[in-house]
Amino acid sequence: MPENLAHDPTPLLIGAFLDSAAVALECVRAEADSHFEVSVQQVTSEGLEQVEPEQVRGFFFARRVFRTRSLVGEITFGDRELEVNFTVGRVRSGNAISGQYGLWEWVAALGGTYPQARGDQFVLTVERLRAVVDSIGAVFCEYAPRIALAGTDVEVRLEAARARRQAEWNEEMRAEDHRRAASLAAAAFRARDYEGVVKLLNPFKTRLTPAERKKLAMARKHL
Repeated sequence: MPENLAHDPTPLLIGAFLDSAAVALECVRAEADSHFEVSVQQVTSEGLEQVEPEQVRGFFFARRVFRTRSLVGEITFGDRELEVNFTVGRVRSGNAISGQYGLWEWVAALGGTYPQARGDQFVLTVERLRAVVDSIGAVFCEYAPRIALAGTDVEVRLEAARARRQAEWNEEMRAEDHRRAASLAAAAFRARDYEGVVKLLNPFKTRLTPAERKKLAMARKHL
């Protein structure tokens, strides 16, 4: 059926994703004791509901999950951003599973530079979807043996990189909160709302500019 017809293209996208994801995982399909599952869920008022692709209405999550003797993970498509993502973990002795990381995190920790390992967002056409899944699958097949054999030093790098990104994100959010508070405090100062100035700027005492510190000191004098 032509893709430009005036109907919901979601079932076509999900079908293309599931087909392409199956191909992307072919490199581990032949491993002994490998296991694969398919899941399509949509978001409802009661949570996630398992459905067939043609039944999807609204936000959804489509997954191909895999597990081999050494690796476990999933390639996913959906959510509000129509995002393609790939996560991988390792199976340890006793079938315990180590923490799962994005494929792009593994690639970076192993010294690679494959931007396509991140997948993509707002994948709106079948052609684009297949290209994204094919690309991320090719990276996985190249790195799967290295991920399976990676030492604990690699996981240390993975955790350190995550902690660094989290710290950077926290700093960005704190900086944005400061900018917003400074703007509101400037308006409050002009309105002679000195109590408001103190409440807005006081939480950011260690970040204030000289002008903001002066404004805070002057506001306190008027309390």
